[in-house]
Amino acid sequence: DEQVPKELQRHFIRGYFDGNGCISLVKRDNCYALAFSICSTYDFCAKIQEILKKELDLKSNLTISKNKITTSLMMSSTGKATKCLEWLYRDATIYMERKYRKFQESKAIIKANADKYSPKYEAFGEKKSITEWSKDRRCKVLSTTCIKKRLESGMSLEEALTIETKAQHRRV
Repeated sequence: DEQVPKELQRHFIRGYFDGNGCISLVKRDNCYALAFSICSTYDFCAKIQEILKKELDLKSNLTISKNKITTSLMMSSTGKATKCLEWLYRDATIYMERKYRKFQESKAIIKANADKYSPKYEAFGEKKSITEWSKDRRCKVLSTTCIKKRLESGMSLEEALTIETKAQHRRV
């Protein structure tokens, strides 16, 4: 039995995040990463983790503090954190303005940094970064890592983007 009805869970999580959550922008070398975290009890964080997995297919980490009382749910991947936060804020009218603004500013910094430092690859008469290509409607590959490995193996970019993986083919 759910304490919070399914249709309100996203809003409940957003409200909890406003009070006990954190958005971080971490810089490593020339790259920025967005991180999302919530601090609470283990049971509460595990339930949020379960909801995020079920609703968004997102994996997250739970870290139990030294005091064995508090737990942090964390996503330190820009893609995961962005997907989660966009879901939380989608069509929302009530939220902490400061956190929402930090999310928007962080996305802008990450995009500007990616535009500046990410190499561009040409295919189909266009130039884009690997991340941009992975989001293109013509891309049949699930991960940027797979695209990079295919390019390293000597495939053309158009082949690397459009040939489905064996795992994808088996799932059909």
